[in-house]
Amino acid sequence: MDWVNIKSRKIKLARYNERSRRLDVTLSNGRVVEHMDIAPHVFRGLLESPEPSFYYRYYIKPTAVRSAAGHAQAPVRRVVLVVTAFCVVGLALVLISSRFGGL
Repeated sequence: MDWVNIKSRKIKLARYNERSRRLDVTLSNGRVVEHMDIAPHVFRGLLESPEPSFYYRYYIKPTAVRSAAGHAQAPVRRVVLVVTAFCVVGLALVLISSRFGGL
């Protein structure tokens, strides 16, 4: 699993393990992001893409598992935000309904 240079302003390096289907990406800020269950053709697509940053953002980034520091990435944060938003909307509807004699 050797690091490969990526010609991109946002991505510096990438390495892929075909057996475990794990992709590690080093971003330009130095952060390493781990991606699991990446198909080999997706990694090849990153290497062959004329716009690696675009390819990464749309096809790989949503699968981020964790950064080198072990922090959960965007998909987990998005779920938390969506659940929180639904709770707030639900509470608002209950309050409005009770104010007008509902429930």
